Amino acid sequence: MHRFEILSIFLYWMSIVVTTEIDVTLVKNSATVTVATTSSCEVSNQFMCMESGRCIDKEKVCDFIVDCQNAGDEHSCSNCTFDGTPSSLCGWNGVSKGSLMWKLRSNGALAADNQRSPFDHASYSPTGNYMYLSTSDGTALNLSARLITPVLSQASSTCLLEFWVYLTGVSSNQLNAKLLTDNQTERAILQQFHYHAMTNWAKVNIIIGRVDVPFQISFDSKHSTTLRWVAIDDTNIARCHLPPIVNASECQAADRFHCARGSCIPKVRICDTTDDCGDHSDESRRLCASYRTCTFNISFCDWIHDNSIQFKSHHDHRDKLFKLNEFIRCWLTLPIGIKTFQIENVANEQ
Repeated sequence: MHRFEILSIFLYWMSIVVTTEIDVTLVKNSATVTVATTSSCEVSNQFMCMESGRCIDKEKVCDFIVDCQNAGDEHSCSNCTFDGTPSSLCGWNGVSKGSLMWKLRSNGALAADNQRSPFDHASYSPTGNYMYLSTSDGTALNLSARLITPVLSQASSTCLLEFWVYLTGVSSNQLNAKLLTDNQTERAILQQFHYHAMTNWAKVNIIIGRVDVPFQISFDSKHSTTLRWVAIDDTNIARCHLPPIVNASECQAADRFHCARGSCIPKVRICDTTDDCGDHSDESRRLCASYRTCTFNISFCDWIHDNSIQFKSHHDHRDKLFKLNEFIRCWLTLPIGIKTFQIENVANEQ
């Protein structure tokens, strides 16, 4: 065989190897996603969709909107039943100190610890999985264990965290659900759970609300000498995407408001001190000039305190201390737009 023929055959086989799909791994916010591609994205801050090789901005990963055909950009973003492979935590990551740590467990595995444990919530099967933490683990008091999401994009005003929890034991310490921003800086405790004996899974819904910066959600607990444990299953972060961009012609109804960024929201949501549009255009000073608002942080503004009735600010919307003739609801917000308090004035109940 001539050298020219050998060289031609070699170049032919090299062309096949070069064009064959290879597996690469892209890391986004501590969540690992494996994709098949012929090459990497030309721009470093892009993410490649597995099914097509199309590149999208990494800002579109975990933004609660499906951009890849197979939803690969939203696969590892914390919505999880924990029933996949042992490494399939859907982006959740255990950050612990010492032997105190969150673990993927099943009912059969816990039986070896001589502890009464629940079945997996999704399937009620002894082989189903859930995330588990025993606070009797660990080598010293006050060591903490954290189960944390990957970094998620900003959230809309309707954003909601749903999950199922199972607690056992008695202690003054808590399991805390927290909101983190700016490289895991704690911005708010979304909810606290005191350990007590439970006989079944309990569903928890927590309103996250508008967050206009990248954020994370964590479940935190500490080591204790009291034997207790917590299980978490079926996590879902829902209704968090910003309203979609639409043509102006699709937002002309009298009860709709067309945002500056191009999205469309119900007009009843303008000037309510919450950024529903995603660009604050529904809360602009010009638009809301005729709306009288008050945060009550400094004063009562133009509200008049009637000394003949009890009046106080309270976080629980079921409070019945307000005895006015009209039902009024006011929202107070943190700088990042999280709804934290609700004030109600409830008609007299005779």
